Amino acid sequence: MKKLYYPLVFFFLFASALFPAIYLWKLTSFFIGPFHSEKIYRPTDIPVYDITFQDDLGAILKGWLVPGEKGKGVVLILHGYTRNRNILLRRARFLHREGYSVMLFDFQGHGESSGDYVTFGYRESHNVKAAVSLLRQKYPGEKLAIIGTSMGAVSVFADGKAAQADAYVLESPFLILSRYFSVQLSDFYGVKSPVLFFFFKTLLDMRVGFDVDHFVPREGLKTLTGPLLLVAAREDRFITLPEIQSFYIFAPKPKELWIIDGMDHSDYSHTVSDQYEKKVLAFLQMYLRGSGVWEQQKHLRDRGH
Repeated sequence: MKKLYYPLVFFFLFASALFPAIYLWKLTSFFIGPFHSEKIYRPTDIPVYDITFQDDLGAILKGWLVPGEKGKGVVLILHGYTRNRNILLRRARFLHREGYSVMLFDFQGHGESSGDYVTFGYRESHNVKAAVSLLRQKYPGEKLAIIGTSMGAVSVFADGKAAQADAYVLESPFLILSRYFSVQLSDFYGVKSPVLFFFFKTLLDMRVGFDVDHFVPREGLKTLTGPLLLVAAREDRFITLPEIQSFYIFAPKPKELWIIDGMDHSDYSHTVSDQYEKKVLAFLQMYLRGSGVWEQQKHLRDRGH
């Protein structure tokens, strides 16, 4: 009887460990992607030209260029986690209407770009710098702004040194990701156990190769090379206002913090579209087309005024 008992105990112990491990592995796969399944819809109301470029880590990135008027400025738009360039088209349309040249592309592991997984802004920061380099080559002498949403915002400075631009609009950058994962696991997958979450987080860190709660360097904002409009939602479930304010402290002047009341984490160009368009266009008008405004304010700051 004992000969039969011990193998059964071993089997049940093995199965009780294996099945949760497989389940957690599948859950981490839901979060790290890749996110290639959503179809890319090409717009017909604005002119777009296909672009393919490569970053220094070998990611092959695909996107669009929307030509504007010479001398009016260039804007690079960066989508958020799990999204693709289609979510950015509302921004591209109003920027194109105002004469800006616009670039939008799919981050690695998203849309039509290469990549077997995403890294929440960590490796995506290399995507951004490759895009900036491409735009500097294509539009020499033009002023450049970057608009980034959530993960797109983080990717601007995630490696500790910000991508160089003449102005920045950063929307809801995150500091830690555990809050987001915890809410998603509880609401959609029924994972409420702190023990299971601990093992999920440990496995996720192992798969992406870094601690997802401690890779975002707020100090990277000190290296911004232009004015900042930092945007956040007061009712954001994933990113608290103290987190946003901690980012704001590190950014050099001139800078502006825009808190949107009554709004959760979302794409603000869709949820508060009129407000968003007016705010962003006014900011870009001042700092991308204003006559030396940034240079004058930087000079005063350097002199201690």
